[in-house]
Amino acid sequence: MIMTTLPLSMIGVILGLAITRVQLSMFVMIGILMLFGMAVNNAIVMLDFVAGLRKKGWSIHDALVEACGSRLRPILMTTLTTVLGWLPMVFSSKGSSGYYQGMAIAVMFGLSFCTILTLFFTPVLYSLVEERKERKQKEKEEKRRQEKEIERRGYAK
Repeated sequence: MIMTTLPLSMIGVILGLAITRVQLSMFVMIGILMLFGMAVNNAIVMLDFVAGLRKKGWSIHDALVEACGSRLRPILMTTLTTVLGWLPMVFSSKGSSGYYQGMAIAVMFGLSFCTILTLFFTPVLYSLVEERKERKQKEKEEKRRQEKEIERRGYAK
């Protein structure tokens, strides 16, 4: 579930490189690796909170709504500080900072795009997967109950 944020962040990197017309380079690839760590962290922050609420007995929907609401500010603050920290590197063209411009663009666009999608896509995917798991678990329990009932009736005759 957490790893679904990686392809989402790559969408932002590709868009950022296309918009700014920066070529793929070794520095961009290093930026992508840094981005993966930050993107996964956002998903962990949200899904860990959801898991804690689920252990307390919250429904899937209620836990997701609460987690998205309460984890929104920390995730957005982390993203905003990171993006703003990379801004000088994007607009600087003096000295060797031009080499790092692609890295900054990859991190900024990828993280921004990934954060938005993490706040919407990851909860939807989590909900679909967890609801399917619960449905299968209920079906297994119902099947076991029916088998026990058949056994009990068979021995009673």
